[in-house]
Amino acid sequence: MEKSSGSGDERVRAAARAVSQGDITELSRLPAPPQGVKNMMEAVQLLLGRPVHIATDYGKALALLKLRGPGKESLVQQIHALDVHQVDMEAALKAKQALAADSVETMQNKSMASVSLFNWARAMVEAVESRGEGQTSQGK
Repeated sequence: MEKSSGSGDERVRAAARAVSQGDITELSRLPAPPQGVKNMMEAVQLLLGRPVHIATDYGKALALLKLRGPGKESLVQQIHALDVHQVDMEAALKAKQALAADSVETMQNKSMASVSLFNWARAMVEAVESRGEGQTSQGK
């Protein structure tokens, strides 16, 4: 059965709804995050349009996890606002590489708080890939 763009979009929206501010807060408080959490945050930043040199910097990921306050769009808000068609194909493929070493099960063992964000990132990558044709949205 072929996936339609609409079902991919809905899977991304459902995954985004599962990401809670509580999970984000817990992730921001990990004293020494496992490599899988760092890789997942790299993927999240790539999907949000951050350049590779920022996405691979865990300090930047930590700042993103802690982002809150007046006039600041939290990570949860950014995830909810991101449309599949805004994500660059090249960024999605790099994000897929960052996620490749882990699965839901391995992420559960590393940090239960990471699972919802991992699922969102994976759903977003799959939806962007299903768009097909190697499109890029921003020519990055």
